[in-house]
Amino acid sequence: MFRKNMEEVLERNIRFTLDEKKKGALLHILGIGSGKNADAKSFLAIGGAEKYAVKPLEMWNFPEESQEYLEACIARDRARWEIREYLDDDTVPTMKPYYGIAIHTAFIGGEVTFGANSSYHKPLLDDYQRLDELELREDNRYFRLLLDSMEYLKKRGKEEGFLPSLRGGDSPLDIANAIRGNDLFLDFYEEEENVERLMEFCLKAARWTWKHQMEAVEEVAGGRMTGQAIWLPGNSIGHLSEDASSMCSQEMYETFGKPYLEGLMEDYDSAIIHVHTAGRHNLPPIASVEKMKLIQLEYDPQQPAPIEVYKANEAILKDKIVVPIMTTDEIEENLEFLAEHKSIVQLYAASLEDAERAVNLIRSIR
Repeated sequence: MFRKNMEEVLERNIRFTLDEKKKGALLHILGIGSGKNADAKSFLAIGGAEKYAVKPLEMWNFPEESQEYLEACIARDRARWEIREYLDDDTVPTMKPYYGIAIHTAFIGGEVTFGANSSYHKPLLDDYQRLDELELREDNRYFRLLLDSMEYLKKRGKEEGFLPSLRGGDSPLDIANAIRGNDLFLDFYEEEENVERLMEFCLKAARWTWKHQMEAVEEVAGGRMTGQAIWLPGNSIGHLSEDASSMCSQEMYETFGKPYLEGLMEDYDSAIIHVHTAGRHNLPPIASVEKMKLIQLEYDPQQPAPIEVYKANEAILKDKIVVPIMTTDEIEENLEFLAEHKSIVQLYAASLEDAERAVNLIRSIR
């Protein structure tokens, strides 16, 4: 078992999400050995776990080596959980196949570059006359890589004691940005009708990938584990990336972003959406999507910290469960605020001692 008291911790998360009270906090420690200025996906080796480090994505031959890669990820995560065995936070051990951000859109076609522990989907729509050529194929190599890997982790999770989760996905607007590139933001002004056509296709693509992901991951206590390792009830999805909202005005977002996000959510009960603090000007339309029950706030360089954005938008976010990435110092400085609001705090702790301090702080406000 990755975590001996996993059933107890899972039940704690379920009760928190279902509770109608709008106060309280959970603490999800996502890594130990990395701070807010480090790569959020890094895990600096402690306690001898460095031998389980997974080589970068660009050094693997996918899909041929996908199972070897997944086994390396399982061994790494097993070592991480051994290190934190006695840490009493609220993190549920989950795993998803991580092949970088391109996996959210590469099922449409086009080329993918692996590098820097992520992946990048080369824009493939260079002319709107080619829009009708875009298609969704179940035999796409990257789509099969994702779905086959989710099936593999489903089997291994039963053996190892972790819960397989949804991988996550892009909002329709982020899909459009990935396949059109940053020309999309000029198109808002110069190609309005074509952008609307593109957004209809991207809504179809988002529905398509979520349908398949939902079929690949089993229910957990009447809900599912999202790609943010957060349990949501019923027919819920997440996380949804809404990065492109950082690069367009609220007027443009309300025209080309929000309607299609709402269209996607017609199929589901709720979701968690991932938003960067650089896009905080679009929190009002995003938060107005009723089924968007959870909003995760991500750090950005030279921008206010997630907790500061949370506090500045307190009224807008009052009916949401907010998921801010924080440091332990920020938790301590904002304990009173956290005690009066409903949050799932995500932390990349600097050390085990730092993690234990964060646990004690959150426990003090329960």
